Amino acid sequence: MSKTEFSEHPVYKEIAGFGFTTDSKTLQAFKIYMDLCEAKGWWNVKCHACSELSRVFVSGHANRNTPRELVLPVGVEETLSHDVIQSFLKTVRLEGYSTESLTLGLCSGDGSAVYYRLTDGLLPPEPPDVTEWRKYRREEKGNLQRYHQGEQTKQYIAFQQHQQQEQQQQLKEQLTDT
Repeated sequence: MSKTEFSEHPVYKEIAGFGFTTDSKTLQAFKIYMDLCEAKGWWNVKCHACSELSRVFVSGHANRNTPRELVLPVGVEETLSHDVIQSFLKTVRLEGYSTESLTLGLCSGDGSAVYYRLTDGLLPPEPPDVTEWRKYRREEKGNLQRYHQGEQTKQYIAFQQHQQQEQQQQLKEQLTDT
């Protein structure tokens, strides 16, 4: 997508309409928005203005069952100090919504994006039973995918064998007709 194509997109126009971002910041916010929507498959993604920082941030759900997350687009060329990060954590908020973290969406000139979750202080680790459950679910998901692929392969082989039998039957019928 070229810059002229970007500028025609309604979300790009919305971001530019906030009025306090430069063209590069608008493009960064738009690229993060598009990455979350198209590449990451987030749900209910929206852009919001943060007038205290003169920035645009994005919110959305990583999947249907997760709480809304806040993502602040930042260029890779920006220098971030501890104080700047603290101001991001304290300032980027949605009305009526509280969160313990903020995700920085680092966007490069080529459109690639890397995400870093920030929290104010340390978060306690998950309990061991939750960690074990997630490990179990990851393994089961892998097993299910392998099983599903194996079943698909079996079905494909059976289909091919059926087609070969039909072709042989048709060939026999043609030979007996002549």
